[in-house]
Amino acid sequence: MAFLRILCLLVISNIHHVKVVTGKLGVTAVKDYHTAEFGIDYIGCRDWTNPKGMDCNPYQGDTNCDTELPMLCIRVDHSPRPPYIIYGNGAAMPAANYYGWSGGHVSTTLPVKAARFRNRAEANRFCAEALGQEWEVAGIWGAQPHWIPGMNGTKYAGTEWTANKDKLLGGGWSFYTYGNVRNDTRFWIQGPLDQSSTCWEQ
Repeated sequence: MAFLRILCLLVISNIHHVKVVTGKLGVTAVKDYHTAEFGIDYIGCRDWTNPKGMDCNPYQGDTNCDTELPMLCIRVDHSPRPPYIIYGNGAAMPAANYYGWSGGHVSTTLPVKAARFRNRAEANRFCAEALGQEWEVAGIWGAQPHWIPGMNGTKYAGTEWTANKDKLLGGGWSFYTYGNVRNDTRFWIQGPLDQSSTCWEQ
């Protein structure tokens, strides 16, 4: 009995050294490739240039929130879409849905544990403190990015994109954006607002 009491005291006295792991998973994205002609990155759920690349999970999350990864941040300045080409026939949605335009620029922060953020406002503040005002955490569903049915190449690019902003639809899974971020890691992003796949509260 004396031994058990001593053991319990040792456990209690050292409990503050135990690392707390949330176990919660958050969604991530990755840079697929860069198109130098337009100075744009293609960012999405999976790096299709890597046969062993992992898919993201926008429904339950794919990476432990205690993992240190850069945050993908965006500054939306409503830049018109450059005339990039869209290939393929799409899947559940037309191809343009998966090649939407962010309307801005992306950058990344130093690696950080997403579990430290209690809500989206704190994640946005982290981006702004690292990169400047108007920067916020990026997402690839819903409000960003956007696409217009029939867009491809010069169709709905430049001034024609701006003139038809009333036709914009919310895209998902991947998008084009100005920037040239690192391609050696995945990034923390904002998940779909109707799912629980983001490390922080919406």
